[in-house]
Amino acid sequence: MGCLACQPILNTKKRIFGYELLYRTSPNSTEYDAADGSAATRELLATAFGDVGIKKITGGQRSFVNFPARLLEEDIPLLYSKDILVVEVLESVQPTEENIAAIQRLKKHGYMVALDDFTFQDGYEPLLRLADIVKVDFLQYPNRDDLERLLRKIRRVGDKVLLAEKVETIEDFDMARELGFTLFQGFFFSRPKLHSGRHLSPMELSRLQLLRCLREDEMDFQQVAEIIKRDVVLSHKLLRIVNSSHYGLSFFVSSILHALTILGTEGTRKWISFAVLQDSAGDSEQELSRMALTRGLFMEKLTIPLHRRREKETFFLFGLFSMADVLMKVPMDEVLSQTNLSSKITKPLLDGEGDFADLLRIVIGYERADWGSTTEIAERFRLDEDLLAKYYLEALKEAIEML
Repeated sequence: MGCLACQPILNTKKRIFGYELLYRTSPNSTEYDAADGSAATRELLATAFGDVGIKKITGGQRSFVNFPARLLEEDIPLLYSKDILVVEVLESVQPTEENIAAIQRLKKHGYMVALDDFTFQDGYEPLLRLADIVKVDFLQYPNRDDLERLLRKIRRVGDKVLLAEKVETIEDFDMARELGFTLFQGFFFSRPKLHSGRHLSPMELSRLQLLRCLREDEMDFQQVAEIIKRDVVLSHKLLRIVNSSHYGLSFFVSSILHALTILGTEGTRKWISFAVLQDSAGDSEQELSRMALTRGLFMEKLTIPLHRRREKETFFLFGLFSMADVLMKVPMDEVLSQTNLSSKITKPLLDGEGDFADLLRIVIGYERADWGSTTEIAERFRLDEDLLAKYYLEALKEAIEML
């Protein structure tokens, strides 16, 4: 079984524009692979658009897929919806008559075309004229002057949407935006950006302290319901999710206490833990919420092969809270000091050491399509890599559904 990764592509407001889909064909490969790239793309399309269902893993957002020359000439992209698929033309595609004609057919049918890792070689103007989006690898241009020269050449050919790849810091994001890039791919947005003097608000403190009620062995639903009633946003979200099609109830639930009993003890703990962090992210950073939830769900699934099912909640909360500082924009120790989470969770979150921290590195490797970094950890814990790939896809789908 291969492994699929979805890397977010954000706009200037850090909202999702789409995802690039990346694929590993086997546990022994560490990047986009196969003999000529065609097999990897075929398997990716079969997995994402067929077996799994693309909307289940991207929420219906645009999906960037790498296409080598052979598949472009065979008109393979035309088999998939132009409303979802963005055809990413690999840098290895030459501006031959056949390739130009293939891209012209895609444009005629309304497909969006992106050029990958564009460097402006001589003779590539015909490809550039057809492109809607031009992707530039930021790490290839550490010198701003070189980057500005490239952008001037691109702009002479036409007005293109510029996408900066491998943007790993807020400083790079700010510079790319200054230069006219409007789309960004990289993990700059998932790094803690702590605002000077920023502390948890009274509402955030109240919600974090709600977690204390959830840590009791026997949850007092009445007490939890009374706290939630005083928070109109959480009340609304709770009733909305319980009355959604996900639960398929034949009646409408209007009582907070009734809603909590429907979720049950485990469901209530999971939902409140996530809702508390999600609200802190704000509308412009919902991708952070998806990542945090995916981490929690993935960690929870690891309890099965590790024979630690009784610790499902601990594993879930560890994955979820691994992004608490990013979501709440305050140091991790301040967030954790306001909860009643066990030291099993808080210690590895603060020092990055131990089994929990190592297992978290697996899901981070999947997020970044850095599959090579996961192999040694998987072997140490005797975790089957095909099973890990399955768990990650399931976590992605479940996170989208819950959101």
